[in-house]
Amino acid sequence: MKSLVELRGFSEIKGTEAEEFERAIVNNIVDNGYCLVRGVGTEDFLPMATKLGDIQFHPKADERGVVGEGDSKSNRWKKNANEYIGHKREAISPHTDGSFLNTMTSSGFGLKRVLPPALIVIQCLQDGGSEAPVMNTIVDLSAVLKELKVHDLNVFSILSTPGCVSFFRDDQKAVDVSIFKKNGKGKLHVRYNAGRFMYYPKWSEKAILHFHNQYVLNPRFHQEFCLKRGDIAIIDNLRILHARDEIQLFHSTSARKIRRVWISQKDADFLRNIPSERPTHSVLEDSDSYLPIERNEKNSLLNTDNLGIKI
Repeated sequence: MKSLVELRGFSEIKGTEAEEFERAIVNNIVDNGYCLVRGVGTEDFLPMATKLGDIQFHPKADERGVVGEGDSKSNRWKKNANEYIGHKREAISPHTDGSFLNTMTSSGFGLKRVLPPALIVIQCLQDGGSEAPVMNTIVDLSAVLKELKVHDLNVFSILSTPGCVSFFRDDQKAVDVSIFKKNGKGKLHVRYNAGRFMYYPKWSEKAILHFHNQYVLNPRFHQEFCLKRGDIAIIDNLRILHARDEIQLFHSTSARKIRRVWISQKDADFLRNIPSERPTHSVLEDSDSYLPIERNEKNSLLNTDNLGIKI
C-alpha cells in the first residue's frame, strides 16, 4: 500500500532520523488519509499518539484516554453496553467514529463545542493468528467525492444539506446534520455510520442509499489491511470510513485485542452568555465523557486543520 510506513522500533529512532520518520507519518496522513506503522513496541503507543495532538476522552477509556486496555474511568456506558459495538465479534460497517457528537460542554465561563475526533490511533495488542486473521477496510471519501461531483452531483448536494441525516448513540445525538460539511478552511469533513446509529428522512433516502450502495460498498474505493501485533493504524476520521470483518474464534487464545485513542479536532469555537456567568445546565454533563484530556496543541506534529477532504 502506498501509505505504508515501515518502522523498526519507535523508541530506537533518534535525532534527525526521528524527525524524518515523524514527517513521513504526517505526510502519509495528510496525503492519503491514513498511515500504517508496523512493529511498534507497546510502550511507544501513547508517546506516538500524543505527538499527534490532544487525546479526546471516551466513555470506555481509562484515565489516559485509552480504550481497550484496563478499566474504564467511568461505568456509565455499561447502562447501555449494547450501544458500544467495538468490543464485539460482529462485523463493523463502514463508519467514522463519533458521528453522534455535535454538542457543547461547559468550559470555564462559557461553552466549548464537542465534535467527532480528528484522528483515530489503533494498535493491535494481539492478532487472531493465521487461523483467524481479521481484515480491516478503509474507504477514502476523497476519491469517492471526485466521482460524485462528476456523475452524481445532485446526490452530493443532498448529502451536504443539513438535515439529511441524524446520528444517535447512548446519551449523545447529532440531529439534522449532513454527511459532508465545509469547515470554512478549504476542507470538507465527513460524518457517516452505515450501521444502526444513522437515521434519515424520506427526502434524502434515495441519495443516501445510492451513496451507500454505489460508493461506500464499492470495492474500487476499498483498501484492506491486517494488523499484526504491535502494528498501528492512524486514520483521518474526517475523511476516511473504516470497517472490519467479523472476528472468528477457533480457540480462546485466538482472540484479537486492540487498543485505541481519539485525537481531538482543533476547534476555536467558544461561546459566552451576556452576563458572563458560568454554565450550570445539567444537559452539558452528558458530554463530559468526550472532552480532550491532554493539552499538547503547541507541540503537535499535525495541525488538524489539514485533515478532511480538500475542496
